Amino acid sequence: MKKSGDRLIGSSGDRAKITGISGDQHAHVNRMGPMDQVLLVTRWFRDPLRILAATLREIFDENAYERFLLRTESSRSVESYRRFLLEREAGIAQKPRCC
Repeated sequence: MKKSGDRLIGSSGDRAKITGISGDQHAHVNRMGPMDQVLLVTRWFRDPLRILAATLREIFDENAYERFLLRTESSRSVESYRRFLLEREAGIAQKPRCC
């Protein structure tokens, strides 16, 4: 292995920085069965996917509709969604426009 400054390239410390797993945990991962390793990888991808899902819910106003339902103490229905859209459009129309 080559040395770069005071870091040993390819050491378990470097793997820990990349994967978030310490050297002791690497030994455990190597002893894990294939299904256990699949579950571990699934956990690594779960949080970013949850963030993506939450972002998409904000972009497409699903969270805003949920907040509207809580604020108005309404249930999901065609009528409540119509009121949500009217309120949202009225709020957009009142915003000052530039130029």
